[in-house]
Amino acid sequence: MIDKDRFAAGLGLLSGAFKTDLDPATATMYFRILSPRLSTADFERAITGVLANETFWPAPAVIAQYGAADGMTRALVAFEWLFDDLRAHGGFRFYPSERWSLFDAHLRFAISRIGGLRMLSDVTAERYPSLRKHFTKLYAEHVRTAGDVPAAALSSGRDRAITRGDR
Repeated sequence: MIDKDRFAAGLGLLSGAFKTDLDPATATMYFRILSPRLSTADFERAITGVLANETFWPAPAVIAQYGAADGMTRALVAFEWLFDDLRAHGGFRFYPSERWSLFDAHLRFAISRIGGLRMLSDVTAERYPSLRKHFTKLYAEHVRTAGDVPAAALSSGRDRAITRGDR
């Protein structure tokens, strides 16, 4: 159950960010839908995820996805880690293949579906938000459907899907 004051504060943040006035009936409906699904901490994490990734006012299902999904939180952390790690190693061309052994199945899946490390390494500032959004949704969906697969269970050799993608 979500604390009503924190729920109101979260909707206020969304209203400000998306420049949308929410009428009381709609806010009540959002609360009725989300409160049984999310804790207060989950809701606050969801608001952070929505603000970081969405460009339009979110439906309750979108908020619930961000809040309920440890996968979405993991996806955001994985994306930022991978992006920073690529940059720290000088980009795609200089990225050591030994680092691939750190990639879990979810990371490999998302990397291959977005077009590989090359796509992530060469992303422009304009395309970065949409690539991050696409990556995190793929990663979170894979977490939800595939469960946990340890990185050690995966091959660490040169993998075409990781380098060039597998669309």
